[in-house]
Amino acid sequence: VYFAEIRTSLPFYGLGVPRLADATSFKLLAGQELTGQDMTIPVSKLHQLTGRVVAGRNGHAVNAAKVALLQRDDAKELTTAGISRDDGLFHFDFVPEGDYTLRVTDARDVVWEAEAPAPGALTSPFFPARDKERTIENFGGVDQPLILRGDMLGIIATVPPDAKKPETKATDIPSHSL
Repeated sequence: VYFAEIRTSLPFYGLGVPRLADATSFKLLAGQELTGQDMTIPVSKLHQLTGRVVAGRNGHAVNAAKVALLQRDDAKELTTAGISRDDGLFHFDFVPEGDYTLRVTDARDVVWEAEAPAPGALTSPFFPARDKERTIENFGGVDQPLILRGDMLGIIATVPPDAKKPETKATDIPSHSL
């Protein structure tokens, strides 16, 4: 049995707007009801956005990262996604048209190693064994402007090498004779 992963979720407010700041507010007191309020979501103006995160050093596809869509005008996060293990892409479905910043953080190359289930743990297709993630290399983040007016498939976000250098152990430092 295969369970589809939930890629992203996107809230809608008020009468069907994706930004809380654009929502219409109302006040209800205890015992009051408000009827006749319909939420209209403009499905024809919701789009798909997919892409790949690549390492700027050599252009290889990075296999793990947090990818976020931020509203360009106020930098508020609209939604986030990770990189899918199935196809190596990030996916955003049903994104409203708009001006965004695509933010990539925590980019890294990883390998997944099967983790033995704890004694007595339930394992089945409904409770699959978990894989342990081991990081091979970390990369820096990137903010990339994005204007979404239709489906955008195959965007490339290039991340730089990690700005943090690994700590050097005292035993790794060569000694010099004087």
